[in-house]
Amino acid sequence: MNKKENHKTGLRIMLTSITMVLSFFSMAQSGGSTTLNNAPVAAIPFNRLEPNSYVRWGPNGVNNGIPYSRVTGSPFFIDDWKLATLFGRTSKEIWQCKTRLNLATGEIHFLNNAGEENVIETGVIKKMVLYNNDDTSNVNSIFIFSEQVAEVGQFPGNPYLQVLNSGRYQLLKKITRVVTSADSLFGTQKRYYFSSQTQYLISNNQKTELVKKLKKENILIYLPNSNECNEWIEQHKIDFRKEKDIVEFLNYYNSKSMTMLNQ
Repeated sequence: MNKKENHKTGLRIMLTSITMVLSFFSMAQSGGSTTLNNAPVAAIPFNRLEPNSYVRWGPNGVNNGIPYSRVTGSPFFIDDWKLATLFGRTSKEIWQCKTRLNLATGEIHFLNNAGEENVIETGVIKKMVLYNNDDTSNVNSIFIFSEQVAEVGQFPGNPYLQVLNSGRYQLLKKITRVVTSADSLFGTQKRYYFSSQTQYLISNNQKTELVKKLKKENILIYLPNSNECNEWIEQHKIDFRKEKDIVEFLNYYNSKSMTMLNQ
């Protein structure tokens, strides 16, 4: 099996976890709850290195580490600590704690029972559900882990994909924060700052496809019989250059797709 085939196989394997995440997502939306194991937060495997110290920078992170204090901006998906449910490698590995997702390193930071910040070992957490206002019925966002997808495209490194909608066909979002440098005004020293690089993928139950650019033809090509939706697209003024419009369309398409596929 060649490298390209290995990559696609990894994407298909990764998708099996999406269904489990979205079932929890649907339950949370309806006000349901899930039973957590009694393991304390301290039981999560984590790196004992000091968090928020150094971040690698340059193409593919090949340059030496630079202190976070020298980099303008934030590496985190959300700066504030958010209550989250973390799903590990098995059904028994479920934790709830305050977390932050580092998009520069692809690591999850969490507060232990003593309120100390730690960094979870990469790959331990397979799914993460973030909540608003510490309310487990109010989901902010969902992320799934995929080592294979971490290497997709031009900006590798972050192995967590944001799941933007439920249903058979989903829009996934990969955000990577990279450290960029520029000369200071007088050229005496370099300035460093975080910039965001975003890539999108379309997935269904069988495979995942990288979307090179958000536009109508790049989305509809992966959706069988989607040409039958053209009237609805026009009526609702769907702009396929916008993430929220694509999500709106996919929600509609998923509600109709079984009928379309059976035609």
